[in-house]
Amino acid sequence: MPSLNDVIEIAELLKSKPVVVAEERCVAVRNRNASCRKCAEACVASCIEVGQNSLVLDADACVNCGACIAVCPTSALVGLDPVEEDLVADALAAWQRAGGEGAVVLACARAAARKETDPALHGTVACLGRVGEETLVALGYGAGTSSSLLLVDGMCATCRYGAVSPLVDEACADARSLFDAFEVPIVIERTSTFPEAVRLAPGEKGSSLRGRERRSLMKDASRFATSAAKTAAEKAIADALHQQKPGEPTLRERLRVNPHGVLPTFPAAKNLSVLDALCELAPDEDPFCLSDRTLETRLFGDVTIDLDTCTGCGMCAMFCPTAALRFSDVVQHEDEAMRYLEFQAADCTQCLLCADACIHRSVTVRSRTDLDELLDLEPRLISVPKPKKSVDIFKSSRQARSRYGNT
Repeated sequence: MPSLNDVIEIAELLKSKPVVVAEERCVAVRNRNASCRKCAEACVASCIEVGQNSLVLDADACVNCGACIAVCPTSALVGLDPVEEDLVADALAAWQRAGGEGAVVLACARAAARKETDPALHGTVACLGRVGEETLVALGYGAGTSSSLLLVDGMCATCRYGAVSPLVDEACADARSLFDAFEVPIVIERTSTFPEAVRLAPGEKGSSLRGRERRSLMKDASRFATSAAKTAAEKAIADALHQQKPGEPTLRERLRVNPHGVLPTFPAAKNLSVLDALCELAPDEDPFCLSDRTLETRLFGDVTIDLDTCTGCGMCAMFCPTAALRFSDVVQHEDEAMRYLEFQAADCTQCLLCADACIHRSVTVRSRTDLDELLDLEPRLISVPKPKKSVDIFKSSRQARSRYGNT
């Protein structure tokens, strides 16, 4: 029979984490000169440390506000409570139960705790800080252009985690600009009051809610038990002890430069899912008809390179995590002293690592993107010089940073 200490230890091992870290996606892990600290700046619990090629999150201190997940440009932080797909699916299912008309309502847990509503008729998330552009666009796509989106907060001004409120406003503004650029007539509103459609009548308060809460608790407990049975012997203990499974590559091995001199890359999945949804929602069958305009957003970026200072060392392409910047192996430059970089705007996440890695400060990343380039399947070609001789990257880096400083 297990002792009390055994039970406590197993409970600790099985304790779920609201956020997990995918280190190889973090630009600060990929390059120690990366300036991105968006997750740490957004964290209201001060539980994230970034720097010196590491990203560490204190799961015990995390309050699951989700702000770090929403602002991370490379999805290096992944929410588990709930996962993004479940968050969207639950909110849309609640909207369908409410009749599939009117606003899709998503409330923070503090607002839901007032017991004013039927929780089956609206989505609930621990904090609206978790809601980013991807969530809002996915909700709009699921409900259709005749719907609207309503975010209900629990009076952020009086909430101890109310510091994330400006980030919620920024996500809403960014999603509105995306809808406007694609002429999608979906309205996004934020309020501290629930609409009548999801409110309970005064006589319904109490018993019906307790019944639903009990069923919800049992459902969650069953789901947890199933998960625990699958992972207790292997994953939870390995995670708790920071052990690595036999044969699994280390972080250093996962970030090893390939024969082409480039770090491993990953798709800009958030960007691509948002673009796919917007193209489906666009009123015209051909969204390319909307391409004669620009888009201001924190989701996509535009890169320019100053040829007066660029030496063609390739550091920008080497460290780009999503391969938005890469050297072309298809198109050869007509000038033998030059070569082409390919830039794909849809894959640029504004992580700024290309600019941070450039030792001569030749790269600029802007938040304003041409919509025609964003929708173009063909990358833009950027002419850069070929290195005139073999470059000692580390020596050049030291010299350039001593000249321009570390910032």
